[in-house]
Amino acid sequence: MEIKKIKILFYILLILLSLPCFSQVAENMDEPLEDEGSFYIMVDEENNTTIVQHFSWEASEDVFMYQFVLEKMNENGEFEEYDVQDIEENFVDYTLSAGEYRYKIGLYNFLDIIEVETPWTEVSIIKAIKPAINDVSPSLVYIDTGFDGEFTVKGKDLSEDISFKLINEETGLVLAADVLEKDMEKNRFTIKIDPLQVEPGTYTLSARNDGGLTFEYSPLTLIFSDNFDICVSLGAAYPLSLQKELMTDYWNWESFSKQSQTSMRYNAHFTFVPFKMRLNYIGFTLNASAFAFAYDYYENEPEEWSLGNLNMFLFTTWKDQLTADDHPLYRILATLYPVNIMVNYQRMLSPYFILDTHIGAGLTLIDMSIEYPVGDTAVFKTFGISATGGVGIQYSPWQHFYMELAGDYTFTLCPTFNIQYFTPAFSLGWRF
Repeated sequence: MEIKKIKILFYILLILLSLPCFSQVAENMDEPLEDEGSFYIMVDEENNTTIVQHFSWEASEDVFMYQFVLEKMNENGEFEEYDVQDIEENFVDYTLSAGEYRYKIGLYNFLDIIEVETPWTEVSIIKAIKPAINDVSPSLVYIDTGFDGEFTVKGKDLSEDISFKLINEETGLVLAADVLEKDMEKNRFTIKIDPLQVEPGTYTLSARNDGGLTFEYSPLTLIFSDNFDICVSLGAAYPLSLQKELMTDYWNWESFSKQSQTSMRYNAHFTFVPFKMRLNYIGFTLNASAFAFAYDYYENEPEEWSLGNLNMFLFTTWKDQLTADDHPLYRILATLYPVNIMVNYQRMLSPYFILDTHIGAGLTLIDMSIEYPVGDTAVFKTFGISATGGVGIQYSPWQHFYMELAGDYTFTLCPTFNIQYFTPAFSLGWRF
């Protein structure tokens, strides 16, 4: 009797010692499998494909063994036992046919008794159908001519939840594709990748049905249209002087000056871009333009300069604009013909927008004359050295053609004076 009592006490003590361990594991066992519904595909030497369903869950050192119970729904809509396994690992693999299943996991204690069980978790296994792609358009893409990243894919057995990706065959770059539109009757999809992530090269389009089977279509060629670009543009601008006077009072008459009018500026750009990376371009620009500034010198200090009378110079002479209160002494008229060579750095912001920054220097021919109420002087010429820099945004609504809005600062140094001005400009161009 004493021996039986000792055995009973031993088992009770063993159970009591194991309960804290199982209570700790049971806290995590009300959740479904960690990778529920995951699978992998096996291909044998004869290229036969087998889909393996992989069930796994979080492992614990406090568990002696697991029991995995799998049931399948029959024709009457009732679940019946499909398989039961006692395993030490925290995973189990099956090759299952299509249908509705459910599983639960039991935890054995050290007495070989199932102490804890998870609730049933239902799983749907669908039939995997291998997709096929018949056509992808466009198959040849010039990524520097407004490519928006869209493709049209036509095929067979493309599931509604199919996923696509492009793989660069040279670099291995993977570009995920979003489905924009789908026509299930025609098995036609419109997909889109991020065009700014594309690297030039040959790509393979991979399609994966929701059952896990894939199909690969190639080649898709995404390249630059040319190794270099030539850009020609014509535009108009309205320079604004950043100084109050052109030079010190010419006759030392203690007069006051202000820039009163500006003529419209016309310019032409020729840009050569020999260095083209995916998003960054480096090139050189030859720029030529022509415009005029007029500076009035008054006996009395004039009102502040304003934009209201800028256009008067285009249609009337300064003598016709005088009022009874004006006391002009003379006007200096300067016509500038700057020619500059600039270095350009361009960055593609989107398929339609390019940021252009530029800096450079050049020569400026200046025709100057002085106008008095009683007559004008002869035109005399001088040269100046110019330094210029600015930034612009190019918009390409379609291939090759672009519009540009830019702003430049220019400083021109002449033998006896200097000119500083800011030029907002708009131009139309063509990228060859």
